[in-house]
Amino acid sequence: MSEGLYILRDGSKYSVNARNKADGLELISCINDGSISAAFFDPQYRGVLDKLKYGNEGKSRGKSRSSLPQMDEAMITGFINGINRVLKDSGHLFLWVDKFHL
Repeated sequence: MSEGLYILRDGSKYSVNARNKADGLELISCINDGSISAAFFDPQYRGVLDKLKYGNEGKSRGKSRSSLPQMDEAMITGFINGINRVLKDSGHLFLWVDKFHL
């Protein structure tokens, strides 16, 4: 039996070991509890941009980053809670944060 059958809930429209285009929270909701060994999470948040106040946001090198949809605290918390639910007891979360948020 395929390992993917144990990871994804029955009837999921997503595939294991394949590219999936999805809303992240919806994708996490289709994963069985305690079935993932590791997760990588790099939230898009405005905190550091607002704190540093560069003044050139969206004008040159930061243009593509500033055009990304930013995640509010509620959405980031939703992801963390979802990741916590799907991680195995011995699993690991690799979380990217900047020094401002750390």
